[in-house]
Amino acid sequence: MSEPLSTADVQGLRTEFLLKREVQMALCAKHEANQNYGLAYLALWAVGENFAKNLGHTWQRVQLKADLGRWLDFLNGSVPTRPGDILASTFRQAASIEVSMPNVKLLKLALPLQFSPQFYEVLDSDKKYRKRRNTVAHSGESVSANTYQEFKVLATAAHEELDVWLLSQIAKGAAHA
Repeated sequence: MSEPLSTADVQGLRTEFLLKREVQMALCAKHEANQNYGLAYLALWAVGENFAKNLGHTWQRVQLKADLGRWLDFLNGSVPTRPGDILASTFRQAASIEVSMPNVKLLKLALPLQFSPQFYEVLDSDKKYRKRRNTVAHSGESVSANTYQEFKVLATAAHEELDVWLLSQIAKGAAHA
């Protein structure tokens, strides 16, 4: 059973997203001006990666709190059925933001594919954009102006999708308040 993110959680995610996007877009512009398209690519990439990590972390915390609540209800005798086990790794994952990207399946529980297909296109480890990011980051491979422009169009659209989704979730929460 999945618990939804609260309006406060979504507002926090949006604040972090907007701050990161502002910083990274300034870096991106600087690297573009110097025709350093590899670093510009990574600056754009960092916006989505940071959002994915924050979303994954927030989602795991919300789910852990819900699981703990079910256990407390069971231990207090409020419900007769024993809840599922909570693994130790769940506590570690919820305690801090992961260094690596969260599993896309986990992200899709919080942010369904239909609301941000371009975001998932960028993140897909089997697609060229993430492969290119890894090659640039780990091997220092250069990026052509054309490759960068193609990625920039997609990444910018993905950022817009994320902001639209975040705003819709905030509005949905406000409507239910």
